[in-house]
Parts: sequence; C-alpha cells; structure tokens
Amino acid sequence: MPLLPVRSGWDPWSGDDPFYPDDLPPEWRLAYFANVCWAVAVPAARWRAAAVAGARDWARDTPSRFRFYLEAEPGLPSALAAPVAAVLGERFGGLIGHPLFDAEQACGLKPRPILGPRAGQGAGLSTTRGLAWTVPAPVIDDPRAARAWIERRVSASPVGLILALLGPCPGATVERWQTLVELMGC
Repeated sequence: MPLLPVRSGWDPWSGDDPFYPDDLPPEWRLAYFANVCWAVAVPAARWRAAAVAGARDWARDTPSRFRFYLEAEPGLPSALAAPVAAVLGERFGGLIGHPLFDAEQACGLKPRPILGPRAGQGAGLSTTRGLAWTVPAPVIDDPRAARAWIERRVSASPVGLILALLGPCPGATVERWQTLVELMGC
C-alpha cells in the first residue's frame, strides 16, 4: 500500500531558502518541485484560480510520475474539480475530500477520503482511492515519531493509498519523508 508524503503547494514556504536555487524564476518552481518531490496537495483557492488553462500548464511542466491532489473546499461541490482533474489526466491523483464524520479519530484528527475519477466517466469524481491524514506538527520533524506515525497509518488502513499531509513545510522536509518512506518500503 503506497504512502505519499505531500505538502500544500509548491510555492516557497518558510525555510525553503536552500530548496529552491536563488536564481530560479518563479514560473519554474513547479517543474523544479516536481523533479524532487512525488506529489503535491493543491489548495482549493489555487486550483480554482488556475482553472483549466493553469492545470494544462501544470501537466505540461511536470514529469508523468508526478501527481496533483486537489483539496476540496468546504461548501462547494466536488464536481467543480472535475474539469481541472480531466485536464491533469494521468497526473491527477485525486480530490482530497472533507473529513469523514464517522471515522475514528487519531490524535484528534480525522482522515479525509481521496476521491478518484468515476470509472468510465471522465467528468465525475466518486471512487474512494484511499485516505489522507494530516500529520501532527510534532511528528513532522521527528524521524522516530514519523516512522511510528507511518506504521500506524499503514497497519490500520483497510485499502488504497495513504497521503501524509505535511501542510506548509519546507521542501527539504518532504524529501526527508520520501526517504523515510522508501527506507520503510511503504
């Protein structure tokens, strides 16, 4: 069962100074990020503002192995993501839905479903592909705590993909989590 560590967006965050080269133009950040990281969670405001034209550029600027996970926006139907998902094509990893109401809480956090395209219908989103969990802040920079957190998620997850949502963190943190996931064989 794959586990993907993802951060929110590719724009620089506090502590990203050593991640992006000083002379890297802002319009090249996504391509640089996508060649180092496996996936990204795109906040709803970002993918809605980019719309289909922006998503087309994102797909063009990233390698085929890279995945975009679009975050749902409270109060808006998930169908709004369908045109963006369609343009992203194979790079669309899923829509990160709202927290599950009946799900068991872990550390006060509820998992969020990852919705994929409906089989045979490119315009709809419905198939649950896995769960997205927000990583608690104290775990993010502690490798031993991160390993224990990953082991709990993997052993408890009934099916599919697991996203480890790191939120706004430096790119180097995502790289460390990717290395940990590889070492653990997740």
